[in-house]
Amino acid sequence: VESLKDLHVYDGILYQSQVKENTTFFGVPELIIHVQYQMEESGYDIAL
Repeated sequence: VESLKDLHVYDGILYQSQVKENTTFFGVPELIIHVQYQMEESGYDIAL
């Protein structure tokens, strides 16, 4: 991610296909990465 402006948080969305042009979202004011997080090239990750 190049900018926090590129990140959107959607409440109540389970699948990306549910996101439409008019879906309400929240911006991300700050990104905090846990010191033990190790970036992987594939697989799943989680953000809260």
